[in-house]
Amino acid sequence: MQKYRFVSLERKVYPDYCFPEEMPIGESLDGSRGGMAVTRSLGMKQGLSKNAVVKILSTSAENVESDEVLRLFSLPCAWRGLHQEYVTLAELNGLGGHAPRAYAYGAVVWEDGPAEKALPAFVMEDMRAKPSRPLDEVMRERRGGFPAPAAAAFGTQLLDIILRQEKCGVTHADLSSKNVFVHVSGVPDDGVFEGVYVIDYGQAKYSGAGVTPSLGGGHATPRLATISYGAPEIFPFNWDDYEDKSVSARELKDCYE
Repeated sequence: MQKYRFVSLERKVYPDYCFPEEMPIGESLDGSRGGMAVTRSLGMKQGLSKNAVVKILSTSAENVESDEVLRLFSLPCAWRGLHQEYVTLAELNGLGGHAPRAYAYGAVVWEDGPAEKALPAFVMEDMRAKPSRPLDEVMRERRGGFPAPAAAAFGTQLLDIILRQEKCGVTHADLSSKNVFVHVSGVPDDGVFEGVYVIDYGQAKYSGAGVTPSLGGGHATPRLATISYGAPEIFPFNWDDYEDKSVSARELKDCYE
């Protein structure tokens, strides 16, 4: 059975915690798969107040021998985008408990015959752990919506998070009901938003960077929003040429026209 471990190359030191230089992460890289990365739970580690997760460049990407990792970090591609997400989270410093704290950046390493292979990765807090859940999941359960005071409280908390980001010079660039997690008590009765959290800063941009929207991915290109959630006017392209034939894409095409 293959054994994987995380090796730190950079670590964010907090007053209450510093991630170790190396940590075993198990016998599998299975986890929640996104466009360019897999997020795998590490569970609760000693010294942490929340569970931790490791975000790993997708195993569909070509992995390389571990001594090549540092050289590849400098390339303007997904490798560098993953590092930039770590840097962004480190600068946000948890946003007062509303965003994941970044712990360490490095690589997931494993043996492959006589050589070691590696994929870039970083470790952060897990804001997805219960009782928090994605906003879209909560809204599906609440088809009748929330009382006005609860909705206003949610909006106020989310706006406060956005303002905190702006003060750090960061724009999330991919806010959606899947990237906003909430802790709601009183469901299915009145519903009270006790916590609002934002995850997935993989497309985050610096606010003063002068971004022009495109359909490129991550930090390597100036993309704003996931196609299914973005306002149609920010995607300057020919909808007839777009390959995504999903319902959400067709609805956006109708709005755009």
